[in-house]
Amino acid sequence: MRRFLRAVRLFLVYNVKTWTRFRISFFMELISVVTDAAIFLFIGSRLIGERGIVKMYGGDFASFVIVGIALARLLSDTVSGPYRSLSRAYWSSRLEPVLISPCPLTYMMIADMIWDYAITGIYMVLYLALGTAFGVHLNVSAGTLPMLTLALALSVLGVFGIGLMSASLFNLINAKSGEPLSWLIGTLQGLVCGIYCPVVVLPAWLRRVSVLLPQTYAVDLIRRLVLPSYRGPAPLIGVHASPTTLDAIMLVAYAAVLLPLGWAMLAFALRKARSDGSLSRWA
Repeated sequence: MRRFLRAVRLFLVYNVKTWTRFRISFFMELISVVTDAAIFLFIGSRLIGERGIVKMYGGDFASFVIVGIALARLLSDTVSGPYRSLSRAYWSSRLEPVLISPCPLTYMMIADMIWDYAITGIYMVLYLALGTAFGVHLNVSAGTLPMLTLALALSVLGVFGIGLMSASLFNLINAKSGEPLSWLIGTLQGLVCGIYCPVVVLPAWLRRVSVLLPQTYAVDLIRRLVLPSYRGPAPLIGVHASPTTLDAIMLVAYAAVLLPLGWAMLAFALRKARSDGSLSRWA
């Protein structure tokens, strides 16, 4: 544990130094994401407002969508984080020193994801601050905080297995400049997981796709905890159970299946790369 914490600290220091040297790109991205969220909130609140299907979910479109946007950022980082860590180390020639050191490669990936989550936390705070201008109301208190923390942990664990599978493709199929799994999941996440609109408004065939993704249950679970007026059917229609309980059970099931599968695929990919020399950029 002491070696793990020391390695994580060193990698975090590296990321902080890199960020402070090239911080202009961070501020440009910051302005971009806040502007995009503000535009979506303005258009959505004017065109959708309190009408139609949003009434089923409490009639508060601004709160509905700002929680979705903030969670989308967190879940996207969880899916793409392991691959992004491996790719950055590969193209910056940082991978070779790590591989010949006593530090396991997973320490670097964990540290990089902690850094990504720290930046994402800044974005999420800005999203919520922006939402207050549009009347966002969240039910976050000392009493609900433990349950919300557990729900966020379940959401990350339910999706993290996909991130490990994505990272394994870096070597399994030589996907050095982008890989198809995280691209596909990211596209589907914004389209069918209820980020920007309720799942029930989707065509039937897209609803069938949505129930296959853990992000659908993560977004629904968090919204039910933090939005006092949030109502509506659970993603799995026809199952007689509390929607909150059902979402939590599905996330636990996804974590139980995808995490071992993701670790196994990543371990196999690293063994393959060490065998054929494809892990090092200069091999």
